Amino acid sequence: MPRPLPPRVAADDLQLLRARLQAPVGPGPAVALVAVHPALNGSPSLAALAVGLAGALGRLGADGPPPDVIDPDDVGAPARMRAADRIVLVAGGGSVPLRPYIARLLLGATERRIGVHLVGARGPGGGDLRRTWGSSHGHPVRLDHPEDLDRLARWLCDRAVGVALGGGGARAAAHFGVLEGLAAAGIPIDALTGASAGAAVGALYANGRHGLPAVRHMRAHLDWLGVTGWRAARLPAMAVLRPARYSAFTARLVGEHDIEDLQLPFACVSTDVGAGALRVHDGGSLWQAVLASAALPGLIPPVRSDDGALLVDGGVVDNIPIAPLRSMGVGAVIAVDINPLRRWAPRARRWTRRLPAAMTQAMAGAVGQTFRGMTRATRRAAGEADVYIAPALPACGILSFGQMEAAYRIGQAAVPGVAAACDPIVPADEARGIGA
Repeated sequence: MPRPLPPRVAADDLQLLRARLQAPVGPGPAVALVAVHPALNGSPSLAALAVGLAGALGRLGADGPPPDVIDPDDVGAPARMRAADRIVLVAGGGSVPLRPYIARLLLGATERRIGVHLVGARGPGGGDLRRTWGSSHGHPVRLDHPEDLDRLARWLCDRAVGVALGGGGARAAAHFGVLEGLAAAGIPIDALTGASAGAAVGALYANGRHGLPAVRHMRAHLDWLGVTGWRAARLPAMAVLRPARYSAFTARLVGEHDIEDLQLPFACVSTDVGAGALRVHDGGSLWQAVLASAALPGLIPPVRSDDGALLVDGGVVDNIPIAPLRSMGVGAVIAVDINPLRRWAPRARRWTRRLPAAMTQAMAGAVGQTFRGMTRATRRAAGEADVYIAPALPACGILSFGQMEAAYRIGQAAVPGVAAACDPIVPADEARGIGA
């Protein structure tokens, strides 16, 4: 995997990233296409995938032989799979049992750090591939959509771009703007991670909800008064929001389906209270994962996982989850921070003063710990990401749902070259120096 570029100013880093993505790959990987569903062997769709993928690799400037289409029943299949740099398992959707010898070969490929990718149909049932084989590299591909084939080729050539979205309440609407700005600047988005409200944005974007319509969808479901009012607070409970109501709104917001069914690879993070450790959600119920990731201590009740752990906001430990993207195998990471360090302390003090008096003392520690976690995450993201973008959102607080569309516009302008009149980029060196 290419080493991360040292962040300086987002405009410089973005220009370097674009140049890196546009440069020819050169010697490309040896790719094996393996049809795990018997009906696909020798089918026109498998042949079309091979031709389309060869074209996509060619567009990246990857030199090498065309993808090797392997019939698993062929006597020479094991040797040909062992000779591959990347193995692409192909199924038409639905749950397909993995033949024992293929499973053994894949285990060996994993041990030799050979990438294994799953390709299936986009839409209901496509996620069964990942559920069956337990891989985070699931790619729904439509043969008549070149962008799907180009995305698969980027993954195979270590050119995939992942975006890590930080938490920040209503300010998260800026994420949609940044994502639209990146697309307009010619930067592909191949995977997403998020914490807290960033998890909700990432989940929506990975499921095909983009731009202002996504912002309006989010506001319609998460407007503070639409979810609850301070008068609905449960005192002296563990949180302000009613658990059942918050769960229902989260399910309505992101949908009642699984992470495996999303159009793009996605993961979000929460904090295991008992272990004091980060937990990565890259499979299973989408809304339950987002629910845990956004459970801000003191405001939203902890979420109990299937193994009995109590989970709270991922921002407590890592508000800008870069490590899960690296684990997916992306070639570059863009970190989007909607909570610049210099603005957190005064805003936190003003915000807690608005809480009911009976809750202020109990919540101060929990909220303070969350903010300190966000501070650490910002310093870390500024140093680890290939590109670090921090939209300037001085008029938008974490509860300013009426400012979400304005935050979206600011997010668009935060991408260098999209709106030259705006320059809300925080230099990475400055971010590293704050609060050190």
